[in-house]
Amino acid sequence: MPEDIVLPVLTNLENVNDYSPDMAREIFHRKGIMLFRGIETSVDDFYQLARTFSVHLLVDPGNERTGGSRHSEIQSVTVGSDAIGFHREYGPQILAPDLIMFYCERPPLERGQTTLADGIAVWDRLSDETKALLGKRKIKYYNRYLISECLDYLGIPYRSGWETELRDTLSVFGEFELKFFYDSIDLAHTEQPVVWHDESQSQCFVSSFLPSVYNNLSCTFENGEPLPEHLITEISSAMESCAVEVDWQENDVVVIDNARWFHGRRPFHGNERKILNAVGYSRFRVLPPEQIDRISRISKAVGLKSNGS
Repeated sequence: MPEDIVLPVLTNLENVNDYSPDMAREIFHRKGIMLFRGIETSVDDFYQLARTFSVHLLVDPGNERTGGSRHSEIQSVTVGSDAIGFHREYGPQILAPDLIMFYCERPPLERGQTTLADGIAVWDRLSDETKALLGKRKIKYYNRYLISECLDYLGIPYRSGWETELRDTLSVFGEFELKFFYDSIDLAHTEQPVVWHDESQSQCFVSSFLPSVYNNLSCTFENGEPLPEHLITEISSAMESCAVEVDWQENDVVVIDNARWFHGRRPFHGNERKILNAVGYSRFRVLPPEQIDRISRISKAVGLKSNGS
């Protein structure tokens, strides 16, 4: 582990839900990550912790995860045992969730660590030339969806005028472009690859354009110019140089600021490893009311769980 990156570890609790909310909020804002270790924890305990940390929990509708419990919001991490590169959960999506939590129900016999990289540390390790480039350019993400899947996810009925309703739904989440095809939609949106982090008074790299993580995704600069290979290589190297590995122990719980930290996975063998996760929008940030309202409407429309509304 890099000497300048230390994970805050919470121990000496009877239950993971016995934490101090003020302390958790302070750690989340300052460090963006915390590890609960050595505390007897059940799936129900993890679910309760996720509910108290979040405003909304999401359910991944894809087939790369399995249900982790009777709670639909608690799901397995991506199935398989291959390595997974650094990424932010749903990072290329409009209004990506800012909270991801992991619970180790059963650790692997060897390897299978979850890797973590702090966007602030990544930024610090980039060259001045790359910082200057990323400071003045935006990244454009291109995602392709089936029309039926996109409308179902957003809770929009397939009826006359659905195109207008789709634009209205997306409008509260920032700038975007839409192209309609026979049975699919291309959705493009732009974002700043680096943002200012108030708590640390530092710049934070946040862009999710590294390859081999998300299917049906391509990225360019905002004008359509391809991202240079040396940029991707430098950022990948910077992430690996500041990587933190979680060597899982039974009952470990990790809470991560998904707006700041990237995560991945080391490869492993066997089927002993069982890590569950919960993803959503944290109580530690304030979203604009119109976005909260739209998230709530989408959640109710498609059956996603909403903690407080």
